Amino acid sequence: MAIYEQKESYAASRSGGIGGTDASAILGLSPWKRPIDIYAGKVNPQDQPELDKECLYWGSAMEPLVRGRYAERFGVAVTAPADLAAIFPKSRPWRDSTLIEGRESWMLGAPDGWIPSVHCGLEIKCASRKSDDWGPEGSDEVPAHYLVQASWYAAVCDAKGWNFGVLFSGNTLAQYHINRDLDLERDMIEACRSFWFDNVLKRVEPAIDESESYGRYLARKFSLNTGKALQPTPDILHWTSEMKSADDAEKEAAEQKQLANNHLRALIGDAQKCVTLLGTVGWVRPEEKDVTDYAAVGEEVGPLHPEIVKKHTKPKQGTAYLRAWWKK
Repeated sequence: MAIYEQKESYAASRSGGIGGTDASAILGLSPWKRPIDIYAGKVNPQDQPELDKECLYWGSAMEPLVRGRYAERFGVAVTAPADLAAIFPKSRPWRDSTLIEGRESWMLGAPDGWIPSVHCGLEIKCASRKSDDWGPEGSDEVPAHYLVQASWYAAVCDAKGWNFGVLFSGNTLAQYHINRDLDLERDMIEACRSFWFDNVLKRVEPAIDESESYGRYLARKFSLNTGKALQPTPDILHWTSEMKSADDAEKEAAEQKQLANNHLRALIGDAQKCVTLLGTVGWVRPEEKDVTDYAAVGEEVGPLHPEIVKKHTKPKQGTAYLRAWWKK
């Protein structure tokens, strides 16, 4: 479940290692994190974002229910995360879970359960619906980032494979199973070992990529203004040229998109939509709703007492960003 993935990543950062969800991001397969996010969390664990308390509550509440129903439906005994230390001596308790250490001390994992009868682990997921990334029930067709996560756990726990108990739409439990793939495991561990020793321990940032995550990282890193103006270097000129070309292409694409949009508005007219081979296009006509003019309310109420304003005034640090002013 997503909240436990966050907890595991945080615990692994605190304990000095790489977890299963970290591995997915390091390999560039996570929908939520990029390698720079993992790097930043490892070198500064105190900067890990706070966990969503509401999400934490529902994650904690749902996992035992799904695990219990999985054991009942599929007729197996499942060891809960808090009890895994009895099975895996190289482990340590962490909140309501257990952080297990693999054959190398930096390889860590926090499974959602263990099935002793088949020497496999269990990963619990809750999904709002069954997307195309999930294959038929009972198959090994799972989303790529979950495949890496489960493969990582299998390596850490020296398991025969890994099972998934997935609750779709809050009312449909499905099982999936992956066998241990030693080729995938070898490549995955090598990539994560390089990341841990060559990037994290040496404080060497991973290569710059196109993600917003990397942009936010650099904005935080260089948030202080020295007022210095640089002379253009070949690298600066190269990336300035790349950025201007992208801006020009983006402007042209936006104009072309608006032209197509306007033609479709005219063609669809007062109809609702049109279904084509490429997809559906149609109007989204918002319903009328009440909107409060708080500025007018404030004028009618009158000026607030300075002490009330002071009480609710707090400093706020803006986020740095890069902007270009192109010559005409």
